[in-house]
Amino acid sequence: MPALRALVGTIFVCLLMVSAGTSAYARDIINAPFDPINIDILQITERIQSGSAEAEIESAPDVSGAVSTMRLRAISQGPSYRWMVFSIRNSSPIPLEYVIVSNRKNFVGSGVVWPEFGTRMLVDAQASPGLPPSSENLRTADAYSFRIEPNQTITYALEVAGPWPGNLSLWQRDSFDQQRQQVSFFHGLLLGISTLVSIYISSLFIIRRKLVFPAASLFSWCSTAFLTIEFGYLPVLIDVPLTLEFKIRAIVEALMAFSLFACLYTFVELRKRMPMLGYPMLLVIAGAAALVGYAYTEPAIAAGIARMLLLVGSLAGMAIVLTLSRRGAIRAQVAVSAWLLISVWSILAALGATGLVEHDMIGPGLAAGLVLVNLMIAFTVTQYAFDAGVISSRFFEDSGRRALALAGSEQCVWDWREDEGWLYVGPELEPTLGIKRGSLATAGLKGWLELMHPGDRPAYVAAVEAAIQRGKGTFSQEFRLRRKDGTYRWYQLRARAIPGEQGRAGRCIGTLADITTLKRSEERMLYDAVQDRLTGLPNRALFMDRLDRNMRRSQADDSVKLFVTVVDIDRFKNVNDGLGHSIGDSLLLTMARRLQQFIGPEDTLARLSGDQFGLIINAARPERKMHELTEQMRQSIARPVELNPREVFLTASIGVSEYLRDVLGAADVLKDAEIALYEAKRRGKNKIEFFRPTMRDDRSKLIEIESDLRRALDRYEIEVAYKPIYNIATDNLAGFEALVRWRHKKHGLLGPDEFIGVAEETGIIVDLGRYVMGEAARQLGIWQRVLRPSDPVFVSVNLSYRQ
Repeated sequence: MPALRALVGTIFVCLLMVSAGTSAYARDIINAPFDPINIDILQITERIQSGSAEAEIESAPDVSGAVSTMRLRAISQGPSYRWMVFSIRNSSPIPLEYVIVSNRKNFVGSGVVWPEFGTRMLVDAQASPGLPPSSENLRTADAYSFRIEPNQTITYALEVAGPWPGNLSLWQRDSFDQQRQQVSFFHGLLLGISTLVSIYISSLFIIRRKLVFPAASLFSWCSTAFLTIEFGYLPVLIDVPLTLEFKIRAIVEALMAFSLFACLYTFVELRKRMPMLGYPMLLVIAGAAALVGYAYTEPAIAAGIARMLLLVGSLAGMAIVLTLSRRGAIRAQVAVSAWLLISVWSILAALGATGLVEHDMIGPGLAAGLVLVNLMIAFTVTQYAFDAGVISSRFFEDSGRRALALAGSEQCVWDWREDEGWLYVGPELEPTLGIKRGSLATAGLKGWLELMHPGDRPAYVAAVEAAIQRGKGTFSQEFRLRRKDGTYRWYQLRARAIPGEQGRAGRCIGTLADITTLKRSEERMLYDAVQDRLTGLPNRALFMDRLDRNMRRSQADDSVKLFVTVVDIDRFKNVNDGLGHSIGDSLLLTMARRLQQFIGPEDTLARLSGDQFGLIINAARPERKMHELTEQMRQSIARPVELNPREVFLTASIGVSEYLRDVLGAADVLKDAEIALYEAKRRGKNKIEFFRPTMRDDRSKLIEIESDLRRALDRYEIEVAYKPIYNIATDNLAGFEALVRWRHKKHGLLGPDEFIGVAEETGIIVDLGRYVMGEAARQLGIWQRVLRPSDPVFVSVNLSYRQ
């Protein structure tokens, strides 16, 4: 027998080696596009199994019939390596995007005895020809997305780790994204409802301190945790390895079984109603509690036992509840509906876990059913909580309403009795300040004033004394109180003076409200009014204010030479659109830091607009030569910016104007610098221009038009109109000519002759042409797909010589 086993093993290894060195051919080719939003391709994939980490297959023939060899390299651990191979051909004239998806095993299909939890099965994807598919970051499935160009045939190989997947579907990209959004919304809705129900059941313990409420609350929270794990949100909340996630799942299921038996035992008073079952039930509860600890060491065994206990416990509990209900037990009668729903859910969960019921809706149905179970348990324990008349009528009296309203508004009471020198502050303030409970009551007025910020004490004392002197009326005062860690929080006191003897107030009483968030918002608004939020530099308003002050100082001191420099990043909009706004923001921060190297203590650097910076430079010192300084700025900006794995090269156009006594105001100095900047851009970008009076011809108007035109692209004011082009021979529509229009906010709809010349001269025509081409191509694609899928239509776009 050992010799026979060795012979069989040798033959098996030889077969694996032969299969590794033999080329295989993906015979079935999927033709795209296809009408369904997704198709099942599990049966048409070719399965490759090899004893070597490398294998060769023949890719599907392309349009010309050529066949190439595709080499597969495995990344998983042996000894056996597997691939699933399929080919797809795009027969349409447009590129197509698809997603290949294999759902992992979660609760459904995992089994009852020795359940198998979901692990990743597809570990890598390769393609021939073209780029390999991109892995999609999904929590409950293995998915890869790819793009296939028109008339292209690509063969894909999916590396499998472990057993062959039980499902494999090919989705259209748009449908896949829409389905993910719908599933995420559904999961979020269920988790939100379940969490709120769990919080509500937990709060019932405050009303009636009975063991049934902690038991019901534990089951509800475990159900919420079960849904969180089932929906794949646990790795999002906490970074846990896969093995620990399996243990947490097993612990949660064991706690569900434990809390279910605890609910049954406590709610129907089993030991009192049925003593012969009560004591054995205590042993079962103790065993379920021990199972929770065992789940950490052997999660698979513990989860299987917990699932069987959950099924047996729900059915046995249903029988017990029905028996006690027929005997007239009121609690059992109340629990019939809830326990019936628990039993139905447990049966369906068992059928789904074993795989006896196979349907796409079994998983979502079980999740929704568990939330429904939570709701039914909440209704049941609520009826029990309020059945004994806990809510007294005094809660509905006026004083009760006021107390509840005060507690709900998160305010505390402040009470000052001037004649007794006695101060009372509600104890709700102590946890917020982080001080010991009862310290406000023992500290008195002296301790209260010590907690207050020294700068706020005089105003507080004056406001209270003024209210005492008036003898009536209301007053309000804001001040800061010190926390235990030394930080301060803002509070607002609103109080009323109660008249006493001799026209003075004998007492002032009111409320304290935490307004720290409001104060911080006000401070942020004040900061944003003069500072740029991204770079932290002064904004245009603060820049103009400082320029005006520097000009007045320069008028008083002839030795002060004042220069205004405007730096504009060339082609920044293209970089921002191409790399994304987050990268664009990082680049702006880098440029701001580089420019800060050239300013002195009396200079100002500000961000004037999106990609434009302004500098106020005091060149009174002889060593500061503006030509050299601006050249150093230009070279500093031109240095490459490291953005792994690429380098970004930016240039800047710089305009400089010197403040002369004949210039009227700060706006004129800045305008001269902008005119010089415009001249630098007109000369071809990456240039430096110093303002000359001869530049003040019609460039101001051109600058205004250029500025409006740049904003027009950002604000989507540019529109594209289409003129139909007909084939005279057939009298059929052949295509369109794209015509650009500018819907100006002041002058209305403008034709191209009113702004194309300026766009040509300033270089904006490149961005304008790219925008028109993009809009025309997008619109043509819509018309082609919707109206003329078989008969091609063209669109012509007029381009500038610069393009």
